[in-house]
Amino acid sequence: MNALSNLIEKGNKLLEQVVASSEGRLIEGNLVTEIKSLHIQGRFLLKKIDKVTFQEYSNLFSRHVGDHYDWRNWNHYIKTELESCLGILKAVEEVGIEKALDTSIINIFISHGKFGPAFAKLEIFIRALGCSPIYDTEEPTEGRRINEHIEYLFKQADFYIILATIETTNEKGERLPNHNVTIELDRLTQSHIDKMLVLCESGCKMPSMVQDVIHAPFESTSMDVAFTKLVAELKRHDLL
Repeated sequence: MNALSNLIEKGNKLLEQVVASSEGRLIEGNLVTEIKSLHIQGRFLLKKIDKVTFQEYSNLFSRHVGDHYDWRNWNHYIKTELESCLGILKAVEEVGIEKALDTSIINIFISHGKFGPAFAKLEIFIRALGCSPIYDTEEPTEGRRINEHIEYLFKQADFYIILATIETTNEKGERLPNHNVTIELDRLTQSHIDKMLVLCESGCKMPSMVQDVIHAPFESTSMDVAFTKLVAELKRHDLL
């Protein structure tokens, strides 16, 4: 018997206890702890299934007993949430977890300057991970203005990379990225900072806001450190 079947069997036994307990007293203590443990174990098993089903599963048991509940309503809530939990687990077991997996490709937006060696290495690495890099090109934008087009690309992405390569020098002699990279860093910091990684070429001067964003340096000769950080961040967000 596999882990999913074991979890369903355990859930059925817990449901029997819930039904037996729900008639005369508040469901609490070890029983609630066991139910919560079951739900979390299920999240570990189902984390790669399609996003809609996983989100529905994750949202179960999100309430807490409080003054607005009498014991009958609370018991009914626990029972119906556990039934929903088991329903999703059984559905995945019946279709087979392989068929329930989310096979959609992860889109990673790249903010970039020139299409130089660093960009080429990053694009190849992202594709090697099984993800799809998306970025602004000189191709037609279906009638969208540049800002509208960038916002459109933002909405298609699951993760965001700021690739800051040295492109220009200011009057102070500071080496800077392309101006559009700085603009997109500002926009993404305001809207998608939780799923963003800044890859900064050694010696490239960046705005102070980058200190609030997860970032990694890279050398023109090697991007190994940056790639290691990218993989870690994608895994942290369950995108790999």
